[in-house]
Amino acid sequence: MSKGVRLASIVSLFILSVGAFASTGTTMLAAPQDSAPAKLVQTTHGIPDLLTAAKFLNQSGKSITSYRIGWAYVLPTKVEFHSGAVMKVPAGIHSGLVQEVPDQAVSMNAAANKVIFFISELTFADGSHWKASHREIQGMTSKSNAEPK
Repeated sequence: MSKGVRLASIVSLFILSVGAFASTGTTMLAAPQDSAPAKLVQTTHGIPDLLTAAKFLNQSGKSITSYRIGWAYVLPTKVEFHSGAVMKVPAGIHSGLVQEVPDQAVSMNAAANKVIFFISELTFADGSHWKASHREIQGMTSKSNAEPK
């Protein structure tokens, strides 16, 4: 396959993916989590996996040894919370560092008008544990300023 044909195929696939993603009408958001020990600073979305990659910042004073990414489907009558697998980081994510997050295999829920991604759980090197407040995440569902402009 020639370079031009390969590039055209890649561009076509990208356009189809973006079109399929845009046609869902679902807004993808990262929860601010400003007071949490860590927060998402970048998310990458795709089809069929809604969170193909992400980055989070350790804003605690401790080293993180494992984490879980969470997501909430905002449905017309309720909010459904989910968490991915525990991701272990034996070397630790030291305070102030950014960690790359692999694909989380988050599938589309056609009934959702928003999907909110967040840091769900953390384990620190000292053995302590932190878990996100679903109430705080759910508070984003009614805030109009939480949506991107």
